[in-house]
Amino acid sequence: MNQKTEHSIFPKLSIIVPVYNVEKYLPRCLDSIVAQTFNKWECIMIDDGSQDNSGAICDEYASRDKRFRVIHQDNKGVSSARNVGMDAALGDWIGFVDSDDWIETETYEIAITYAQKSGADVVRWYWRTTDESESQAENFVIEEKELKISHSKPLHWSFNAMVLGIYKHSLIDSQKQRIRCDEKIFIHEDMLFVYEVLLHSQKIILLDRKFYTYNIHSDSAIHDVTYKKIENHVQAVEKLERLIKNNKRDYDFYATLKEQKKCAKDKFVFLLSSPDFNSFRKTFPELNLPLLFSRGKRKILYFFIFFHIDFIANFIISKCYKKNAAISDVGSEK
Repeated sequence: MNQKTEHSIFPKLSIIVPVYNVEKYLPRCLDSIVAQTFNKWECIMIDDGSQDNSGAICDEYASRDKRFRVIHQDNKGVSSARNVGMDAALGDWIGFVDSDDWIETETYEIAITYAQKSGADVVRWYWRTTDESESQAENFVIEEKELKISHSKPLHWSFNAMVLGIYKHSLIDSQKQRIRCDEKIFIHEDMLFVYEVLLHSQKIILLDRKFYTYNIHSDSAIHDVTYKKIENHVQAVEKLERLIKNNKRDYDFYATLKEQKKCAKDKFVFLLSSPDFNSFRKTFPELNLPLLFSRGKRKILYFFIFFHIDFIANFIISKCYKKNAAISDVGSEK
């Protein structure tokens, strides 16, 4: 009997956890999965070449609970780890949890209940961060919304993250498409995955509850901003634009695309110690004028400087040069 047949009833859900050097945070993440009120799950932990005790922690959980499976591989990045997990998944639904975060105990029970009731391809929810209260009100009423893609407003940021939802396995792996993370993209790779899934979905449900907690800490990748990462973000946005243009659905993601372009563009100025004004102007130049005339005196001042930085710099340099030249001339005359 093959493995697929053995698991024909169990599991219903595959939870994929990419793991890399998170020994301080991993037990809390995995304990939040063990505590789920929905128990027909498997958790696939992909140890992506960890150099600390993370791999051993994965092995320990797998030895204690057969619903955990661990795959050890050389370090290939989070996109590769998630893809390996999807390739190994046996569940009807696929979810993701980052190894330094955690989820509420009722997350998957409620999400799968709504998925089955509504016939949705995707069920999404909201998040909190560790600087917010972890407590929840008793008897919290969950509001279900069928997602209607807006023609004027961008989708909420939560739709960029893979961890804030469950996805029908048959949608991700079908005769028409095989949706995976782009392993060449290491920033916003999850954004590309989510939007590609949404573009193929017939029905998307949004649950108005904060089921997921982002653990913001000093080791978080969000704190490590480099020029290479910004360029990779730009590449991700460019690929998103191609995905949208090549898709024949009537969903309108262009407001979201514009927001993503602006986000990638802003990083050249606001998130680097040495602002790269030239790259700012050349990246998605179609946004230059709309941003220039956007509301807010501060923005107008910023963009006036950005658009005229060469003139201002040359003016200052020329003045200094002339002043130094004049002093030199006076000295030579004496």
